[in-house]
Amino acid sequence: MPKNTTSPHDFRPKTPPSGPTADPTKLGATPILKKESRSQVYSSMHIRRDERITAMSKEISGRVVGPVRAEDFLTFSQSKSEFSMYKPWINLLAKFCPNLELVDAHTTPAVDFGGKQVKPDIQIYSPNFKRSGLLDITQTKMTVEFIIAVDDAFNDSGPFERSSKTARDALGQITLFATAHQAAQFRAHVFLVLVFPKYARFMRWDCSGVIIMEKVPFSNPSYLEFFWRFNNASPAARGVDTTATEFPHNHLVAVKAERSLGIEDGDRLFQVKLDPKAHNYVFRRPTYTAVGSPLGCSTPVFPVYCVEIGKLVLLKDIWRVVSPSQSSEQMIYEQLNKRGIRNICTCKQGCDTLDQFTRTQDSSTARRVSSPLRRL
Repeated sequence: MPKNTTSPHDFRPKTPPSGPTADPTKLGATPILKKESRSQVYSSMHIRRDERITAMSKEISGRVVGPVRAEDFLTFSQSKSEFSMYKPWINLLAKFCPNLELVDAHTTPAVDFGGKQVKPDIQIYSPNFKRSGLLDITQTKMTVEFIIAVDDAFNDSGPFERSSKTARDALGQITLFATAHQAAQFRAHVFLVLVFPKYARFMRWDCSGVIIMEKVPFSNPSYLEFFWRFNNASPAARGVDTTATEFPHNHLVAVKAERSLGIEDGDRLFQVKLDPKAHNYVFRRPTYTAVGSPLGCSTPVFPVYCVEIGKLVLLKDIWRVVSPSQSSEQMIYEQLNKRGIRNICTCKQGCDTLDQFTRTQDSSTARRVSSPLRRL
């Protein structure tokens, strides 16, 4: 039989050649294609298909405080593309952050958080941090997100939280980033920066909500001053929980702790001492499963190795409500133990952590942000 030299592709409709005779309004001409990805350069509308964004938006709504004056909280580019802003922005800010490393991370998403990837634009690390190529949210100091394709989710001159679908999606997306940051580290609060074509917004997140600065034009000295201050700030001022510190692997206790905790050699170890009279506890790095919401008690419970007794115990880390009408969990456990209530853990030790309080409620006029939270 003769070979069939006709390809199936030959029967498909063909695009007419371009030229002065090609009229897109006439039948048979190349159709006009209008997509958001074409009208908004390099835009990505994946956030509309991500159910986490909707959930995070509802979670943080009502806990957003602003606009806060730039002076109290403490024209870059008119590019139509986020990608074209990254390099010049990093080069400029690097001069004000010599103690930090600013990294374009938009192509190297973080490991799974809630079953999906987290993909912020810029991450800020310590200069001596050795990256493996992927974004390491367990080591990042601050997240910077560029917003070009969608509108600002906040309005300085009216109701601060915009109610449009794109605004809610944008709020949910940045809430996801802040939640992942807090979940991956031992944190009291985190900072996040939104960069728009002509201005920026600075955000401080804790377990009571988020404080958002008013629009800060790039010509405003406060814009660069924030990064200079962050560069020179102490770990505690940056939001690090200074009660948890890395435990050296060459310590004699490290081998016993690793064996008891069932972790692999080389995994990061931490230690915490609640007060001078308290025992010393060794444990592994935090995991994403510890925190699934940016608000509330944010209670991780995990096994730790008690150095003094050489055994595993259970550590519960919680942000408690500071209120005369509410007792601390430590006191509640003690009362239950005294009354002989069954199936209740015995509380051997507990105390408030240094002077760690949430701060969002101090600037709040929102009804949902009231009592402060304190680390227990």
